[in-house]
Amino acid sequence: IPEYFTLQGLMQVVGKRWITVKTLKLIRSICLAAWFGCIVGFGGILCPVLVGICMLILHGVVVGCVGINHRWYAPVLTTLALACSNGNGLYSLDHYLSSRYDKYPFPIPSEPSLLSSGFGRKAALAVGLATLFLGGITKLLNSGVRWMDGETIAYFVSNEGRGRWPWLKHLVSQSRWLSMLLSIQSMQLELLSPWALFSAVARVRIVTLTALFHLGIYFTLQPNYLPQTWCYVLGL
Repeated sequence: IPEYFTLQGLMQVVGKRWITVKTLKLIRSICLAAWFGCIVGFGGILCPVLVGICMLILHGVVVGCVGINHRWYAPVLTTLALACSNGNGLYSLDHYLSSRYDKYPFPIPSEPSLLSSGFGRKAALAVGLATLFLGGITKLLNSGVRWMDGETIAYFVSNEGRGRWPWLKHLVSQSRWLSMLLSIQSMQLELLSPWALFSAVARVRIVTLTALFHLGIYFTLQPNYLPQTWCYVLGL
């Protein structure tokens, strides 16, 4: 739904009169309450769906008003994917209550279904890898193979006031072969990321390398992609 990632599109779909501080706080409270329900396994499919919808709306408002925030694309898409799952397993609150009350509104399904098949986690992995793959495609579309010459990484890393390890920033920005090697490896990681969908071994390697990749960004360029990294771990 690309309309939700621009303010104009969002306003056309849902209108703009409802966007008030009071309304956004209410949506945030619903999201947090539903999130807690997901953690304890309460509410059946209702809580995951509410979290996904609330995250999509809040993210659409933030992106439309503040600007692009790449860090939250994967988490928002992951919550939407996990809306296709049901967390009322053996140790959930739903399981406990449904075993004691016959008319409990969120009973445990008597037969296997899509919601209990692991589809939600696979969908979360797919959308997470899509953000990686599209990142590589965007680099190629904007700069072509020249992006891998190391100059782009060296330039951004050399900017002062970003990152948390000055010595690492200096090393990467001053060493052309190292910045080129990192550029090539990051491009390979992003373009080969769909391989994780088809190989369990590749999945572990790609998720591990992606975590290190985002950790390096955190230490040298400031953005914190830890929320995105946790989304990739769901697919292991």
